[in-house]
Amino acid sequence: MDALGRRCESARLIRFGSLLLLMIGLFGCSKPLDTESLGLSVFPKTISVAQNIHLMDEDGQAWTPKAFKGQWNLVFFGYTFCPDICPTTLMELNKVYKALSAEERRQMQVWLVSVDPERDNQSQLKTYVEYFNPDFKALTGDATAIAALARSLNMIYMKVEQKEGPYLMDHSASIAVINPEGEYVGFFGSPQQYDRMPEAVTALGQL
Repeated sequence: MDALGRRCESARLIRFGSLLLLMIGLFGCSKPLDTESLGLSVFPKTISVAQNIHLMDEDGQAWTPKAFKGQWNLVFFGYTFCPDICPTTLMELNKVYKALSAEERRQMQVWLVSVDPERDNQSQLKTYVEYFNPDFKALTGDATAIAALARSLNMIYMKVEQKEGPYLMDHSASIAVINPEGEYVGFFGSPQQYDRMPEAVTALGQL
């Protein structure tokens, strides 16, 4: 090979090496998001949320799962007569929400879905959820529609009669995570790592 050929071959190898290093930097050495350490379980594949569900929000406005689109969503199933888990969860979610930047808060919506529509009317829910944070939203409505949304998000609940006093509702304590496309992507399992949740929420855009 003459001198010109060697220079061309050298230049080609340099360009190839630079491209290889760039690809390694972009893909080969990128550290995957460690969601488990943040208390967030992410599904291998997103799950579609049933769309033919009609509920009512805390303002009395008609609601469908299309409202999930356009922002990240944290969805918790509970009820206003809940003695402990629900108020604790909403109090902690308020702390998480306030720990986010203003831009992150604009891209995040927290929802409380009532599992007790018999007692949780629109007015009751509005007063309850706004006590924790006026930016949080709440849903109630037909029991069949609530059950359909719960099934779509792998949540369970049941009515528990008491020998004395009003009935209680046993329900899942997990917090579902729905992406801006309205797809179910994972959940924060119970007990939640609230101290890590702001970091996990900030990292959701990497999913």
